Amino acid sequence: MDEFEGRDLDRATEEAWRGFRARLADHVGELGEGGVLVLGAGRPLGEADDGASPYVRLAGFAGGSMLRGEVSGNAYLAPRHALDDRAEALLVDLGWRAPGDESENFFLDVPVSHADQLAVMAVRALREVFGVAHPAFLEADLTDPDDDVTQLPVAEDDGAVDPPAVVPEDVEHLRALVDAALTPLFGDLPEHDADGDIPVPFGSSLVYVRVVEEAPVIDIFGVVVDGVSDLRRASYEVNVLNRDHRFVKFFLVEDRVIAQTLVAAWPFAADHLRMMLTGMSAKLDQVGDELAARVGGRTALGDDPDDEPASRATACTVVCDPETALRTLLQLDAASGGLDAELAAGVCGFDQEVVLGALDECLAQEAGWRESREAAHHRGDQREARACARELAAWGRTTALLRRALRLVVERAIGRGPEGLTHGDERPATGSPRRPATRRPTPSRHSGEEL
Repeated sequence: MDEFEGRDLDRATEEAWRGFRARLADHVGELGEGGVLVLGAGRPLGEADDGASPYVRLAGFAGGSMLRGEVSGNAYLAPRHALDDRAEALLVDLGWRAPGDESENFFLDVPVSHADQLAVMAVRALREVFGVAHPAFLEADLTDPDDDVTQLPVAEDDGAVDPPAVVPEDVEHLRALVDAALTPLFGDLPEHDADGDIPVPFGSSLVYVRVVEEAPVIDIFGVVVDGVSDLRRASYEVNVLNRDHRFVKFFLVEDRVIAQTLVAAWPFAADHLRMMLTGMSAKLDQVGDELAARVGGRTALGDDPDDEPASRATACTVVCDPETALRTLLQLDAASGGLDAELAAGVCGFDQEVVLGALDECLAQEAGWRESREAAHHRGDQREARACARELAAWGRTTALLRRALRLVVERAIGRGPEGLTHGDERPATGSPRRPATRRPTPSRHSGEEL
């Protein structure tokens, strides 16, 4: 049995969302005439002076035979939560109808028999558009037409809502508060290792949660890349990471890149800890693989490069012209819903000219769709403007992908990339972590460069 099986935050998060989605469908199917359920993506739920925090509203009508779902649009959202063109296009792609004469929110009307479909769309809007990391971060109000407002349970045990803040009495009390705060994320009390820390696997990353003995502080830290082979490049990359990420600090310690964030716990706020932990875990999983490709080494839960006889890049390398490469990428993206830079570079045959040619076409497409969107706005055709915005967002994603692929191709050409670019790692499947061979990070001895 894997050392961390059952404690993977990524897997536990998916299970929590599946359970919440099922309970949500049950509640929505029983709303009846006049029943209203509001899911808030931020606390406190409801409107502030300058507008609302993100929300999804589900209501029953037509004698309870129909359901309406609504996702908060810019007409109601506070400016700091306003949806950009890409977010609006994503909501339409998820199946929501764009705001118009019928509603100032994104909306959809379905028969009550489609409650499951509406629950899926609501959860995807909360996760993919508003960035809600876990059902534990939601606040939900259920208004029954025959009763007062009641609380929709977002956890399996219908547990009490966390108090906003608690002043810990001592270290042991703080440890107990941390365990209780993380229980909704894992579905059970978190396990501790021999040092008393809580290991949290997430994809290819492994983060630790430690209660500091000397002060009311929680230390969240982990190895991003272990066994770095290009230390000079790693020093540069650490500075870039520190420039681009405010709330996580990156350090180069010997041949490891380590990340750390400190959470003040005087007073202790459970939501704050959960948000910082899920955010940092996802961030390390996001940057780890590409960083390993640039500086050599591997992520905490990744495979050893020596264990793989051939790389995906080598297997996917083809020789083609820019037009064929771009068509191939668009078809692959449509089939899989997402590509990475290494696969894109392989489709382009690791040929710089092919990548640049495809990139030029993407930029031309962006310019054309941007001009069409502005023209539609000018003549008042909002439906056409939204369609153009969706196309613009899609081409923008392809442009960003090709730019990342270009970087890999150039680094390989000038010999600055590690062997992993030619004999790379295959990323382990999410939810199937392997025992890490990396040494334990020592965040208290950080000596890396900073900007």
